[in-house]
Amino acid sequence: MKDFFGTNRGCCKQKGCDCVDFSSKLENMTEEEVEELGGRYMSCQRRSEVTLTCVCGHDSAKHEALPEPSSD
Repeated sequence: MKDFFGTNRGCCKQKGCDCVDFSSKLENMTEEEVEELGGRYMSCQRRSEVTLTCVCGHDSAKHEALPEPSSD
């Protein structure tokens, strides 16, 4: 899955983590959970935190950057 910056991310490289694919916390939150964080009025810092953090708890930079698929 791609992170916020458009980089394809794969498995987590953090030692001991068995996450196989980056999945942002924000994309996996229910509407109620998003509303608890401020909904559409969520601070920029908080939105960045939940967008760039995987459900495994590690940030996107800890996940393997995958090459772009070829368009052949």
